[in-house]
Amino acid sequence: GYKDFCEPGALSARGTMFEVDSDGKPLRLACLPMDKFFNYKENPFTENLSFENPQMIMSKEDGSLISTFINEQGHLDFKTKSTPYSDYAYRFKYSGYYQKLSSVAFQVVESLTRRDHTVNFEFCEEDYRIVLKHPQSRAVLLNIRSNVTGEYVEFEKLSEMERKALRPYSVPQHIIGGSVKHWVENDVSKLEGVEGFVIR
Repeated sequence: GYKDFCEPGALSARGTMFEVDSDGKPLRLACLPMDKFFNYKENPFTENLSFENPQMIMSKEDGSLISTFINEQGHLDFKTKSTPYSDYAYRFKYSGYYQKLSSVAFQVVESLTRRDHTVNFEFCEEDYRIVLKHPQSRAVLLNIRSNVTGEYVEFEKLSEMERKALRPYSVPQHIIGGSVKHWVENDVSKLEGVEGFVIR
């Protein structure tokens, strides 16, 4: 509930994963998905937004979150918000969907993860349909987050090679002419065939 998310650190708790030793002592922050966010006017967190200076407007992809980490064997691995061992994570990992990334894109994802980042994807798959129909399964790159600072890595700060490799898989971004607030309050609800949008 809303009050639970007001507790310190609660918005960051969903999906965050630590590696611990046999005594339960934390060794490292292994995976850092996005903070929990809410629909417009869903609760007091999002009731009084101005929308005057949005950094980015992205499609809200209709799937489930998949995040990268380096496992105890030292290999690139993937998890859902809850666990590395879910059917969904297993399907993403072993059914070839992440392998649809080009070899260069896969190397970039692995390199970023080894450099203490979490790469967050949305896995859109018809058998695990949430809202929309998915004629083709795909992995959509949502963002890259530093496990050290918690900051999101701006796409422009990646190397040219990294940007070129990841761009075909990146979440679609949108430029809205005129008032974003007017668009949100008057136009978005009339759209069909989309789950929505995420505004930073």
